[in-house]
Amino acid sequence: MSFSKLLKKALDNPTEFNVWTTLLDLVEKQQNIDHARKAFENFFDHFPYCYGYWKKWADMERHKGNKEEALNVYEKGVKAVPLSIDLWTAYLDAAVDLYEEALEAAGLEFRSDALWEHYIGWETSHNLCLVVAFTLSRYALSYSPGWPPIHRRRTEIVFDHCYLCYSTRIRW
Repeated sequence: MSFSKLLKKALDNPTEFNVWTTLLDLVEKQQNIDHARKAFENFFDHFPYCYGYWKKWADMERHKGNKEEALNVYEKGVKAVPLSIDLWTAYLDAAVDLYEEALEAAGLEFRSDALWEHYIGWETSHNLCLVVAFTLSRYALSYSPGWPPIHRRRTEIVFDHCYLCYSTRIRW
């Protein structure tokens, strides 16, 4: 069945979940992002709590190179289903990918301090001490003039945090 006919059937029978899933399977196979957007938007008008379909839509956007739109889909999804841990983690993973993309594009720029500082701050705030240590070693390769003071401050934070994690585990 064609996209138009299947969409019409779904809109005429909005409570027929199987019709909607057939439509979404079709747009996923066709990889037509315009059809996908129309199908998903209408689907979520009726079934907003189907968190797996939010992820499918975001994945389609990302595969088409629409990273900003993928993040928008995740944002809509977590607003619709705020208790979905799977959706939140997928959203956060997509956001971390943006940091990596930014570092790949501009991380070796001579004055990339603010970018590195922002990413390391985010990692530190999420208690990712080993990841911060790795990122600091990557930052050292950028030869940015801000490296020495940031390195000293962040290294202290990382080692303090790692020590606290280690000593807490010993007590358990």
